Amino acid sequence: MRLSLQAPVVFSGVPVPDAENPLLAAPQARLVVEVSLERAGPLGGLEVEGLPVEVVEPLKAFWSNLQEGLGEAFGARLRVNVVLGRPGPSGLYAAVTVALLHVLARMHSDVLESDEIVELSRLADPFDYSDKPGWAGVMDALRYATARGRVVAWRNDEEHGEIAEGGVGSLSYTGRSVRVSRRVSRDELGGDVYSAVVHLAGIATLAAAVKIRDGEDPIKAAWTYKPVDEAMALLLWGAPPPGGDCIYSPGFPGVLEIHCRGEGSRRGPV
Repeated sequence: MRLSLQAPVVFSGVPVPDAENPLLAAPQARLVVEVSLERAGPLGGLEVEGLPVEVVEPLKAFWSNLQEGLGEAFGARLRVNVVLGRPGPSGLYAAVTVALLHVLARMHSDVLESDEIVELSRLADPFDYSDKPGWAGVMDALRYATARGRVVAWRNDEEHGEIAEGGVGSLSYTGRSVRVSRRVSRDELGGDVYSAVVHLAGIATLAAAVKIRDGEDPIKAAWTYKPVDEAMALLLWGAPPPGGDCIYSPGFPGVLEIHCRGEGSRRGPV
């Protein structure tokens, strides 16, 4: 089966430990994904072409977990071609896992709703969020943006939705990322100060969402509150500002990808 879909990116918002703060995500790059499945046992393998190793490894673990959860075994061959844009590893992973779930559903003559895709794929993810609290919503936001094909806001299963049509194709993954770990806690800062930090991070993202909903370009809105996101990344995760015309985009747990706006965004990955 050949699918055309979009790889997403979180372009506004930073994960906050011990909080469910909103994140904004949107399509960033266009992919063509070719998937072929055949029944196998006890667990089918996954052959992947066209993805970097940092995506292939968690993708294979996802496929194994998904088969165990469904009680079925399929061998799969997967070929991915980025036809427009430069997506990050987390966006590629999110988009391809959505594609795999879509193909499995079609094999059973079923169609999954966007929320079902997010919930089912979450169960198969191989990530441990125990030492990265607040990061669990990142992959949910990415998948929801791919499933809807629009700019979305995601806070949790109950609070999420579409904001606008379009995407953020002018953003380009640089190939660089920063691994981070939690820097502060509620106990260290005290309840009042920590609550103020949570509120500031959340209200800035919501303010960007309102601007986008009212017709402002998503990148322009995100850049307005970019200083807040950079301050949160430094305060909460110890990451200094990325510099240049760039932002941190939360990706896999504990990884802040660096995405910049510019002409390079129209090329495929290096």
